[in-house]
Amino acid sequence: MRGILVAALASLLPICSALECSKLDVLAKYKIDEYEITGMSTQNTPPSETIEAWWFSICDEQDSKPAFPDQCNAKDVFCGVTSVALPAKPTMVTRVMDFTDSVAVEARELNGALNVRLIGAAWGPHTLNADITLLCEENGSGRLKESKWTDESNVNLLFSGPFGCLKENNGDKGGDNKDGGDSDKEPHDGDKDTPKPKGGAGLGSWLVWLFMYAIIFALVYLVVTSYMNTRNGSFNDFREEFVDRSTTFATNLPQFAKEVAGKIVNTGSSSQRGGYSAV
Repeated sequence: MRGILVAALASLLPICSALECSKLDVLAKYKIDEYEITGMSTQNTPPSETIEAWWFSICDEQDSKPAFPDQCNAKDVFCGVTSVALPAKPTMVTRVMDFTDSVAVEARELNGALNVRLIGAAWGPHTLNADITLLCEENGSGRLKESKWTDESNVNLLFSGPFGCLKENNGDKGGDNKDGGDSDKEPHDGDKDTPKPKGGAGLGSWLVWLFMYAIIFALVYLVVTSYMNTRNGSFNDFREEFVDRSTTFATNLPQFAKEVAGKIVNTGSSSQRGGYSAV
């Protein structure tokens, strides 16, 4: 019975996927959806040499990914592989950092460059974050210019290449600001790739989210209540209890909604009448 409850609750959780960059305000302006981004940094750590290889491809539009590292997770949008090379010995992989498509993503324009921040990648008991800046460089396929760990959980990477340039229908290439505009200013909240209402859609979007959460909470309540009442019974007992409670809930819902709407309408009418006086 407990397994039934866990499965029912798990079915309500959202499923994450890579980003459709063409539908996001900031990312859609850049050529990031046309390239795989790779780079490597080497550090001399006698008697060994430590190598960090990075791979980045966050857009759903990229179907072919020939440079994808063998050690990485198939669901990764960003991956780092650390290896150690010793003289006359095979190179040994010491760390694989998987940023799957379930991590939180923030994209913005910062000082004339595209900045993408990935938050919350699981690495054993630890959580990793990556701050990736993409500069525009038309020539070549791109390169890693700088790699720096600010602490054990946060890495900053600076790439340059065509993936950091604006598309042709978005004006000059990234980093150029011929009109003296605001490209060098700190981004405001509207520059981030986060859902935002347009025009009069704000109230409608808010009501849709409210309705979705109400349905989810109602389902959770029905599942948990049915389980608590039949936890010592069989699956058939649980199913009958759940169906009965769901039927009762669906039957009473229209009347409940009608009463709430009536109270809202009456309250609005009363408040309007209260604003006038006879002369």
